Amino acid sequence: MNRQTQETNLRQSLAQKLEDLKRAGVTHLGRASPQPPIAASSNAEEASQPNDLDGDLTILAEEVAACDRCQELATSRNQTVFGAGNPHARVCFLGEAPGAEEGRQGKPFVGRAGKLLTDILEKN
Repeated sequence: MNRQTQETNLRQSLAQKLEDLKRAGVTHLGRASPQPPIAASSNAEEASQPNDLDGDLTILAEEVAACDRCQELATSRNQTVFGAGNPHARVCFLGEAPGAEEGRQGKPFVGRAGKLLTDILEKN
């Protein structure tokens, strides 16, 4: 698949995802402000201290876990798959719904589709 076809497919997928979110009742998508790179701390105690963003994400993860707007999903899930990674990242990938492996592990993008996404990102 050439780059132009990939971009077209990505645009179509994004447009479909936005329509799905709209139908699900999402009315606002926030815009992340650029974050400066985070310097690694040599002080283990300092590195283990949560910052405000970590607390915000914890609160949001708890809200997601308690959400029951999609009744069928809320009653059939074992756990929510909120996210993983650097809370200060400049790029964030959102998935539609966790697959079986994501649901089992509680981590996003660990199933077949996640491995494909990782392969695509590593090649570009």
